[in-house]
Amino acid sequence: MFECRNLVKRFGETVALDGTSFSIPEGRLTVLIGPSGCGKSTTLRILNRLIEPDGGEVLYRGRPLSSYDPVELRRSMGYVIQHIGLFPHWTVERNICTVPRLLGWPPERQRARALELLELVGLPPDEYARKMPHQLSGGEAQRVGVARALAADPPVILMDEPFGAADPLTRSRLQEEFLAIQRRLRKTVVFVTHDMGEAIRLGDRIILMREGRVVREAATEDLVRSGDGFVKTFLGSESVLLLLECHTMEEIARPAPPTIPEELPRVPGAATVRDGLSLLLESGAPMLAVEEQGGILGIAGLKEIQALVRRGR
Repeated sequence: MFECRNLVKRFGETVALDGTSFSIPEGRLTVLIGPSGCGKSTTLRILNRLIEPDGGEVLYRGRPLSSYDPVELRRSMGYVIQHIGLFPHWTVERNICTVPRLLGWPPERQRARALELLELVGLPPDEYARKMPHQLSGGEAQRVGVARALAADPPVILMDEPFGAADPLTRSRLQEEFLAIQRRLRKTVVFVTHDMGEAIRLGDRIILMREGRVVREAATEDLVRSGDGFVKTFLGSESVLLLLECHTMEEIARPAPPTIPEELPRVPGAATVRDGLSLLLESGAPMLAVEEQGGILGIAGLKEIQALVRRGR
């Protein structure tokens, strides 16, 4: 979808990007992560021509990005930022319809799309369509921001630390809801974060940056398993827990015996192994029953988790 070649960007004496090259595949969620000031947000703004690089080039769908009209380009991409930026004097419905209205959609089509997206992000339309932004909680406003980014059904969504201002519980819920949306829609998403846990949970691929350069570009699990010095330093002591974020309980479950005690804790097959480990420790149970669509898929306990960690090492 995107091919970035030797991007250079300076702000006065500060070099934000120093020969940065990477690719963004179509239909995947790619995370840009790295220390503060490494060039993540600058890269994101270059992708929709909010700023122009001083050197290098970006290809978008095989064409130079510079050959696209910047206004039309931005209207064809969803953009979600940390502080949302809803128009305070517009209703939720009208905020969501910002781009469709600019594109000249008929009013009835705009309204139908807004109501559809409110359902998608978990906000009942009858309750939220007519609300004003000041009547929303932070998590609700962030959901409206995601709905607005999806309104014109863009092929690309750019997200700059979209959940960074949320409290931990709300942030976790927003991550899970966005993952569910992404599994359904399969958009090309470029997601900027400083939180490695968030990157592991959401990303299909991760681009690790440092001082305006790409240190490593890899599939999420490959990055976590990496022995590279800076990668290991950036991951820190939580590398094992991050590895557990890369796998689901369904992946490690073994076949269930004919009968399973009723008191055995249940965990969804789609839950991460890290979530499964937390449930094991909280419950004190020797094993978890892994569920799928209401039925028992298998069982898993510490033995299966330890085997996964050993393979990771």
